[in-house]
Order: sequence, then structure tokens, then C-alpha cells
Amino acid sequence: MNIENQFFEVLCRDYTTVNYVDLVNDIVQPLKIDTAANVSGMANMQTNIKVNYTEVITGYCDRYVAASFKKEFINILGRENLLKALADGRRVVYRYESIPNKAGQHYFEAQVVCINEDNFDGNVIVAFHHIDDIVALEQRYRRELEKIAYLDSLTGLENRAAFTKELLSYAGNERAACVVADVNNLKLCNDRYGHLEGDKIISDAAECMFNAFKNLGKCYRIGGDEFCVLIADADREEIFAALGKLEELVNIKNTHRVMPLSIACGYAVRESSEESMEHLFNRSDEMMYDVKYRMKKEFPVYSQERIKNYLNVLSILSKSTDSYLYLWDIARDENWFFGGIDRDFAIREKGKPMNKTSDMEAIIYPADRKMLHDDLQLIAEGKKQVHNMDYRWMNRNGEPVWISCRGTVINDDKGKPFVMIGMVSPKKGNDFIH
Repeated sequence: MNIENQFFEVLCRDYTTVNYVDLVNDIVQPLKIDTAANVSGMANMQTNIKVNYTEVITGYCDRYVAASFKKEFINILGRENLLKALADGRRVVYRYESIPNKAGQHYFEAQVVCINEDNFDGNVIVAFHHIDDIVALEQRYRRELEKIAYLDSLTGLENRAAFTKELLSYAGNERAACVVADVNNLKLCNDRYGHLEGDKIISDAAECMFNAFKNLGKCYRIGGDEFCVLIADADREEIFAALGKLEELVNIKNTHRVMPLSIACGYAVRESSEESMEHLFNRSDEMMYDVKYRMKKEFPVYSQERIKNYLNVLSILSKSTDSYLYLWDIARDENWFFGGIDRDFAIREKGKPMNKTSDMEAIIYPADRKMLHDDLQLIAEGKKQVHNMDYRWMNRNGEPVWISCRGTVINDDKGKPFVMIGMVSPKKGNDFIH
């Protein structure tokens, strides 16, 4: 083998087929055909024999090019297109898929290069080489990019882009359902404890949502503090059960949190096959905002955290005073008492709230109830900030005992009555009235 042939072999080593083509006269002359190449099975393709280019390229396309590429293959590598394309440039590169050749290769790149770059005369080299390894690498990179594009890095859940992409795929499910959830007070958490704690509350919420709904549907993080679960086939009972599980998981998380986790959820089950998935999502979203509004109205912003802190302080202080300490949650109308009060009066203690003020009024001496009720009503309406009264409680022996009750109202972040904290002290030298 002379040097020229060796040089040619080296240049063509990575190509399965190399052809000289005269586009003006529509002639192709194969210079190299790998035995594994599909084109080697074509009778008119033998090296150094000139044949019609259009017939060869059309026959190859019909027999070997994948169906989804056939039209594009002919448009790009057809004689007329190459003459136009190469008149404005010096190279045409095209990738396509074929049926696997004898070596199992099925991704190829065609390269068309002008022989005379300075003055295009229609004479070109058309070469083909397999790119399966390149395609495999690109596909791997694409999967990794999709993973980055569709995965939320903080929670490990798929993100809004994935949610948007997959939402319509549920349109064929007549009993599709959607749950939208929003974490309450995230901004407050960020402002008060920093963004690391804010990230932790989002991570905890994601974990709770995922575990509560993992056997029912797919959970996404679709916003900063918002999540969505898409369910292919469900009913309200199954959703109720998952929401109950979510509440349990949130309560477990809150035993170790600085600021309690709170999640507002709304859901909707498809009413008919005619309802769009977008409409289903909107119904869920509207319900979630209704729930969120009610939660904030019934229990002011960060009230759980504040009350927990107050109760911890009262529990500690109760050990250093003979008086009974109390906290009245005005918004929820619940009362906590500390200091062994249950020994003398039928009131729950040790952090256990009474259900209503009306329950507490049951131990008030009948003649004093209206006076106390009216005073507490003014406090609940925000018309008084201090409670300072002497009245009688009934002890466990059924006897009225004079007590002195003092309390101060603490407002919430909106200036409305939040809690009243104070102390109850039995008066010295009580006169028992029978």
C-alpha cells in the first residue's frame, strides 16, 4: 500500500462510507464501504463504480432510514438541495437514525464537503460515520439536564416545570384529583429565624406531603411554599385519609421545631370527563385559599409558636409562686392553668386547655358569673386590656372561695386581642358563703 492509500485509509477510518459525488451530473462513486454498513447490501454500491446519486440516496433512504427521518433525509441530502446549500457554504452536516447495521449501529452523521472550496463546481465528498457513542453521551447529558430542569434541589420533589409538563397527561382519567397545599407563615419564619430555618420548614413540609400521599399520587413543589399532588384515580375518602395522615406527620415534626409547621390544603375530584385539568387545579387552589384564610382568621399568624413559648414560661414561673398562673387564648377561647390549681378547683392544669370559657364559668359562684362574663366579653372585643376583679370560685367541696384574678391582654400582629396572661390568688381570710 502506497503512502497516499495509507493516508486515505487513516482519514476514512472512522467512516462507514465515503463517496465522491458529482452533483452537477448526479453521479456517485463509492470510495470506501465498510462491510458492516447497510449500504453494502445495495447491489449498485460497489467501490469505484459510478452510479446515479439520486437513485442511490433514494434507495438507501427507503430501505434503511428510520421512518421519522425519511422526509428530512431526502430534503437535506437530495441533489438539488445540496447544490443550493453548498453554493452558499462549504459544508453540510446532518444527523439521522437508521435501522441498525450489522454492527448494531443506528445513529449516523452525514458530512458533505466541497472538494474545491474556492470555486464550487458541484464536486463533493459525502461521508457517513456512526455516532452511537456520541448520541448515548448526549442522551445521558439530556437526562441529567432534564433532572436538573424538572427536580427541585431543596426537597427532591419534581418542580413546577415537571408539574406543567405532566398535568395534561391526567386528562384521560375520569376520576383524577388534585390537592394543592401551601405552607403557612413562611415569610415570618424567614424574617424571624432566617432562611436556613425557612428552608428547613419547606423540607419538612415536602417530606410530610410526600409520605402522606405517596400511595395515592405524585407530589410536586410548584412554588416557594406551594405543593401539589396529582392523583390519577381517587375519591374523597382516600383524600381525607391522606389529609389525616398529613396532619399526623405535621404534628410529629412540630415536636422538634422552633416554629411550628402549618399547611393549608385544598382538593378537588374531577366532576366529569369534560372538566379540564386546569379547571380541576383551579378548584383545588381556590379551596386551599379558603382554608388558609380560615386558618389565619381562627388562629392569628405565628400564634402557635407564641402560645407555646408563653406556656413554657408560665410552667417555669409557676414553680416559684404560690399563685395560680393562667393563659387565656382569646382567639380560640381556650384556657391553661398552672400551679396545682386542680387540687383545690375542678380545673384542668399542666398545659391541658379547657375547651371554652363557658366551661370555666361553671365553677364561678352563680351570683358572680354575669359580672365576670361581661368583663371577659369587653376584653374579647378589644375594649379592655386589663382584667382586675375579685370574685368567687367553687372549690371541690362545693364551697365558694374568694379569689383575686389579674390579667393583661397581649395583642396579635394585627392589633387584635390575642391572649390574656395573669394570675389567680386566693384571698386571705376568705369568708365562706353558704
